[in-house]
Amino acid sequence: LSRVIHVVLIRHHNMPPVVKPIFEEDIHPLDEKVDFITLPTREVIWRFVSFIFRKQRLSAECGVMAAAYVDRLLSYTCITLRPSNWRRVLLGALLLADKVWCDLSVWNVEYARMFPRTTVEDINRLEAEYLYSLQFDLILRPSVYAVYYFELRSLAEDGWHMQPLDKEKAIALEAKSRGAEEEMKIKQIKEQRSKSLMPTSGGGADNRSKKAVAVSTASALSVQEFRQYFTKTGVGE
Repeated sequence: LSRVIHVVLIRHHNMPPVVKPIFEEDIHPLDEKVDFITLPTREVIWRFVSFIFRKQRLSAECGVMAAAYVDRLLSYTCITLRPSNWRRVLLGALLLADKVWCDLSVWNVEYARMFPRTTVEDINRLEAEYLYSLQFDLILRPSVYAVYYFELRSLAEDGWHMQPLDKEKAIALEAKSRGAEEEMKIKQIKEQRSKSLMPTSGGGADNRSKKAVAVSTASALSVQEFRQYFTKTGVGE
């Protein structure tokens, strides 16, 4: 996983930057890291990945899933991976992978505690904006998982001890990811509904009413329709 991130960083280095503020550490810092110009070495990326895996006791499968979610994020948003955003992009992908693999039994506060300059509210927002950026596309079918598994295995320089998922586990992963997609969709709908009822400055009742109608409408949609609806209305922005 660290090698994939390193390769993408190098590839994107000379491209015009395309950013999304929620992923930028100069806006939402994780710790005291201040160098957002120099490309990180693969060793630096590996240490960051290993730190999260060790602290959260992630399974090896989460690395494969995170690779898929990072790839989808870059494809859906066209953002460029940069020294200032790669850690938050990777953190968000690992958080989602952890939740899918563990059937959502993961607390965001556990991730917030790893970094001295972040908060639960920041991790919550990172998760929410990641989901909207992915258009809630969390499903990992066996064939898709296999593509990322073998791609990562081909890049591994040291011994690769992780086995591919057997048929039973692959089917279970697809079911888990499908269920997580639906559960996270419902969670975001509830949170948007809650926000729509809170007092706001500017727009007043009209603004709250429009947003409430948007969220109410979305609650009756299928997952696919939900993605399209929120993309068009901008409710998820």
